[in-house]
Amino acid sequence: MSDEPENLNEKETTTENVTSAESKNENIPAQTEENKAENAEISSEGAKKEYDGQVVAVDRDFKKHLTIEGLIVEPPDIYLENGVHIGSKFKTNDMRPYIYRIKTARTPKGWIKISVFDVAKIDKKIRTAAKFLSAYTPGDVVVISNGLYGRKPASMFAKYCGFKFIDGRFDSGTLTNPNSKKYVEPKVVFITNPAEDKQAIKEAVEEHLPVIVFANSNTRHKNIDFVIPGNNVGKYSIAMLYWLLTKEISKIKNFEFNVPVPRATAVDAEGKEIPHEFVSTEEPSDYLLVMREINKALKRKRRNKKGSIKIKHKIIIR
Repeated sequence: MSDEPENLNEKETTTENVTSAESKNENIPAQTEENKAENAEISSEGAKKEYDGQVVAVDRDFKKHLTIEGLIVEPPDIYLENGVHIGSKFKTNDMRPYIYRIKTARTPKGWIKISVFDVAKIDKKIRTAAKFLSAYTPGDVVVISNGLYGRKPASMFAKYCGFKFIDGRFDSGTLTNPNSKKYVEPKVVFITNPAEDKQAIKEAVEEHLPVIVFANSNTRHKNIDFVIPGNNVGKYSIAMLYWLLTKEISKIKNFEFNVPVPRATAVDAEGKEIPHEFVSTEEPSDYLLVMREINKALKRKRRNKKGSIKIKHKIIIR
């Protein structure tokens, strides 16, 4: 931890000064009946974004608020196309400094409120993380991603930067047990989604390793040394976050990186999605979707909510 730069101390970054304009957006008052309609300005023509496996209509008018210059990629619309700025419907106090506003969005299950990240702060965090990671020997950095959409972009990030990538499922003991087949001894751990990679964080803490993560609005900073705010569940969002980080490291380390930025709107003449090196081609199976619904129902029951568990689908194992 001695070669960790001072500006990587998350205790300092979470208490960084916020401009008066940003402060107004962070302290968002509860909606009243009068302004509820005003805050729900999402037209039927809104762009469709991926939010936690579902399609969400996002207000196109949001880009009117983007007067940011000097981003890693311009124009800022590219960030919006890929849904990098879309948080979850829950937010923690730890992530509050990075939230630009609260937005109402339409999902297949109805209207929900989601957090919208400040794109400029995402860029700033990526630049800081890139400087920190570039200070290490590539073999001393390990990249971990158990999530379906995160495996491919994480592996490409590791490939271009020369980092180690834990392929497949993260086995218990990978960072702590020398007898494990996947055992590695890194000096820093990079994680795609803290919610999906809890075991990796636990073992990194035991070994006193710095932990860097992509953090959604519902992420708590416990046992995490540095967060990069952003949508860490969307397919295109994760791809762009890893692409941005690779791009910044390539500038610092001076290696060739000519991969174009991922674009959710990139389609061929037939309207089919154009494959991209950093974009996952995997999709969750029906069985996993059903299991996810069951797990959510069980969590609701454990929280002592009224009503019994209602499962819409039967599990059929063939």
